[in-house]
Amino acid sequence: MSKYKSLVRTIKEHNTPVDLNEVQDKEVKMMKSLSKDMQKVLKGYQQIVKAGDKTLSDKQFNYEYETILQARDTIIQLIGRLETKMITQKKMRGEEVEVIDEKLNAFNSSYQRVSKYNGKEFDRKKEIKQLDKMHKALEQVDKLHADLQYPYVVDTVTRIWDHLMNASIGIMQYKQAVKDGEYDGIIDKDA
Repeated sequence: MSKYKSLVRTIKEHNTPVDLNEVQDKEVKMMKSLSKDMQKVLKGYQQIVKAGDKTLSDKQFNYEYETILQARDTIIQLIGRLETKMITQKKMRGEEVEVIDEKLNAFNSSYQRVSKYNGKEFDRKKEIKQLDKMHKALEQVDKLHADLQYPYVVDTVTRIWDHLMNASIGIMQYKQAVKDGEYDGIIDKDA
């Protein structure tokens, strides 16, 4: 008997409810590891482009480069979707979800809860343009990170990359929400 049939029989016999759509932490961790590998692929490709007679730097290879970028970005977007689903599941079960606001207090930034645009009409194009600038800034930080002498030391500097990746995911998720029209109308201080 196949493993699948055996599992189905066991579930039916014990009448055990199983949610096969539940996102597990190990899935997210494995996806993050894959994302790091995708970043290595991108950096490897960029090194190859600079090597030899620089054939790959010709515009005719732009499609291939964009495909690699898209693959990396797709993995990052998938991580964001999985994390969002996992957080939603935890909230539905009544579990506590880590609050990020406390961590932001330790970071000396200009973070604010009330928008300076409060009461004004939301400008979708302006917001997307600003998000694109933020994403480019993260790419610059990633390049600086790659220039560290030990950029891949486990449990130290790699945490920087994890946070850069999470910030990138957040930007992409918010940008998609803006494109989907989730934010519109007059800006409300509670939004």
